[in-house]
Amino acid sequence: MKYKKLFTIVAILLISISVAFADAKSDFLNGHKKLQEGVLPEALYYFQSALSDKSFILSDYVQFEIGQVYYKNGNYLLAAQEYRKVKADSNIYKNALYNFARCLEFARDYEGAAYAYKLYFASFEEESKAAEAGFRLACMYEKLENFKSAYSAYNQVDLYFPTTSFAKQSRQKARELASLYNLPVYKAKPDELFNKGVLSYKAGDYNAAEAIFFKLARVYPKSKYIGKAFLMIGKSEFSSGKVSEAISNLEKSLGYAEENDKGENLYYLGRSYGRRGKYIQAIRYMKKVLDYYPRSGFADDACYYLGQYYEFENSKQAALTAYLYLLEKYPNSSFIDDTIFKAGMLSYKAYDFDFAYKIFSLSKIKKVGDETPKCLLWWGKLAERIGKNDNAAGIYYFLADRFDHSYAGYRARERLRALGYAEPNSKKLPSANSLRVMRNSLPVAVEKYDILVELGLSEYAAIEGKEILDDENDKTPAQITMGKILQNAGEFRTPIKLTEAKVKSAIIGGVPDKLPLEMWQLAYPLGFWQKVFRYSKANNVDPYLTLAVIREESRFNPRALSSSRAHGLMQIIPSTGKLLAKEMGIEDYRRSKMYNSETNIMMGTYYLKSLIDRFKGNIALALAGYNGGPSRVKKWVNNWYSGDYAGLDVDEFIEYIPLRETKNYVQKVMGSYYEYKRIYGN
Repeated sequence: MKYKKLFTIVAILLISISVAFADAKSDFLNGHKKLQEGVLPEALYYFQSALSDKSFILSDYVQFEIGQVYYKNGNYLLAAQEYRKVKADSNIYKNALYNFARCLEFARDYEGAAYAYKLYFASFEEESKAAEAGFRLACMYEKLENFKSAYSAYNQVDLYFPTTSFAKQSRQKARELASLYNLPVYKAKPDELFNKGVLSYKAGDYNAAEAIFFKLARVYPKSKYIGKAFLMIGKSEFSSGKVSEAISNLEKSLGYAEENDKGENLYYLGRSYGRRGKYIQAIRYMKKVLDYYPRSGFADDACYYLGQYYEFENSKQAALTAYLYLLEKYPNSSFIDDTIFKAGMLSYKAYDFDFAYKIFSLSKIKKVGDETPKCLLWWGKLAERIGKNDNAAGIYYFLADRFDHSYAGYRARERLRALGYAEPNSKKLPSANSLRVMRNSLPVAVEKYDILVELGLSEYAAIEGKEILDDENDKTPAQITMGKILQNAGEFRTPIKLTEAKVKSAIIGGVPDKLPLEMWQLAYPLGFWQKVFRYSKANNVDPYLTLAVIREESRFNPRALSSSRAHGLMQIIPSTGKLLAKEMGIEDYRRSKMYNSETNIMMGTYYLKSLIDRFKGNIALALAGYNGGPSRVKKWVNNWYSGDYAGLDVDEFIEYIPLRETKNYVQKVMGSYYEYKRIYGN
């Protein structure tokens, strides 16, 4: 008690000192630092000084931090008073409310704590502390000897948060209360359990969904939901990678399933066997879906995967038959674009070029999807192959215009130039200024986010960032501002994540010019530009190619570490790094040096240049070697093209690559390379 009084006296003395021209932002940061260091009187002084500026936009965070000062000092009632001053419209309110409840509990105001925990539990069910709040609420009811309410609260925690440690504790506590006070056994209703399980599944919390549906099956084995419960258990397990368990429960479900659920049940059984690599069993179940439930919502999915599994079993003709069946029977399937591509490539690889041409031509009239640009590219290539150059030029022109900014669109432009035909005009990207992205038109959260990032308070910045992204209004201006704030702070991954879905959607939608230039620059940033430019030029590599490699390898994260132990920005594996260090004369080489951005870019560009030279200047082959290994690429070129690098068809080579990761990698990096040159090149 003596120390608490001394703390209060020192704090009052410090607060009484007036500081001319005090900067609220600096005071807030200094207060935060002192709080972290445990120098509480000085922390309180700085916070009170910041709070004296009535216009300071982060006053709610300052108020929260004042509560933290008293909380750390053990003055729980004073802390509770400060937390309560944080208004409900603040994004830090939920944190303040939870801490308010904890303070009242520590101060033995159990009734007040129960009220606060109940409010938190009801208002913030999706937050990570909701399970703990529910558990503490039940504990408060016990303290107040309201055992029925405590029993109910414990059971609610068990129902809504079954995979948390608090659920386990709640079950034990509920059993104890039921035994001591002869309370009736609590049983959630079957529809309550089922609906909660479905919500967990839709939210992507598959472990929680599995636990809830298991409880439903165990407690109500004769319920009308039993078949659906086992089906949802199987789907949850499939989605979380527990394939063997999924098969077991999906097979159980078949015994209970209603007729309208059997198509879905058989489909997931097939997918589960396919995931395990048991393609014969997978094929059998997919065929059952098509034979017995052709109008099921999963029939087109089953047909698509049937084709895939036939391909895995090397039954090419059967696979082609399945794909053609899907194109005929399910023309509105979400798989239609991918199916056209797979069927077209199967025909191409069988040297049936006329039929492949017909299949790829469907991409002009069928539903547009992610693979449509690639289908159009191959339609044009097949037109060339069968001697219809004018047709090919028309196809390429349409592709380059309709799917401008796509990898296939850029390849189409190259083919037009090679054939001597004119290209469509490129769509000009508007500046964000044309959207009037002004700070006063953005949410207050953006301004808060800016300051919090600037101050390095990432935990608080994340709270404001979540609010911005949850806003139902047009997020484009806010995303651009957030992205620029992060880029200025040296963070590139999050801006890419914020923007890449919009960029992709604009390309497929044929409206890339509807996105401002700033959005594209966030999606394709000039990260580490000075180092990239210096070492790219030193090694005679296009710096935009280096940027494209870094973007796809690490998203500009210098601390990136892959499952294959590849390190840093350009993802150099240890064995390659050791060889490069020896070649380049780098002394005292250690694996940890790969996390140094300068060293990584210097070695990565040197290696990339060596691969470009090795493969006669063919960038696509060099990228395939960068990802899949140069020895493999040399072997493929020798086997497929008798070592003829000049006569090699790049698009064909990429599609023939047997490693899916390498195939996708080459197209992604080439697509990014085209985009970097488009956005920043002269």
